[in-house]
Amino acid sequence: MQMLIPQRLLLILNPILMMKRKKRKKRKKRRERETMMKIPRILKKLRRKRRTRRKRRKRRKRRRRKRRKRRRKRSPRKRRKRRNKDAFYILIISDPSRSLLFGFRKFSIIIQCLTYFSFHILFHNL
Repeated sequence: MQMLIPQRLLLILNPILMMKRKKRKKRKKRRERETMMKIPRILKKLRRKRRTRRKRRKRRKRRRRKRRKRRRKRSPRKRRKRRNKDAFYILIISDPSRSLLFGFRKFSIIIQCLTYFSFHILFHNL
């Protein structure tokens, strides 16, 4: 049974749904191996790559250290607030005869409508 979703509900839902959808990482395509003749050149390239990799690793370590320092400074109360915000949202709808079910990749939302403008949305992380 299809029911029109009130505009206000959509305004509340859209940003949340956008936040919940995770971005996928792009995978790099592997190049096919070169022929025997190019081996010395490949070796040289590898050496260069190794050097850059080392630099990158160092940079990453430094960044991680800085991040840890920053994290430590946050007060426990603030940390608790953040954790609660990340967990899930319960927005305050209730007539089970007019309940909607949205299905998404990561979670589903059940919306039970009592009146046209009051809604009660439950998130289930699947």
